[in-house]
Amino acid sequence: MNHESILLILRSVLIVSLSLSIVYTSGIVWRVERRLDASYKLFLVAIIFLFGAEVIDLYAVSGDRFPFDIAAVGFRAIFGLLFLMGMLLMRGIVRNLDGERKRRR
Repeated sequence: MNHESILLILRSVLIVSLSLSIVYTSGIVWRVERRLDASYKLFLVAIIFLFGAEVIDLYAVSGDRFPFDIAAVGFRAIFGLLFLMGMLLMRGIVRNLDGERKRRR
């Protein structure tokens, strides 16, 4: 198995995993409310951006790749920001449930 085949298999596994993540995360968004809903919406949109970056990397033409590389890196940067925002919202929810915020006041 050569280098290109290994990369194609790994990217395919990643794309399938991200597709399943989109399906399951969207299922959670339909079932939750308020701040939990907002955090999972951020996770969902973040996963979609990461999925887009991987698809761009997989199907980018071999000629002038610069615009595709910029788009893929931009999508990954947006993924990182949205994922961080979702985690911060989720952290606040967990801290409220744990009573940590009430104890500090």
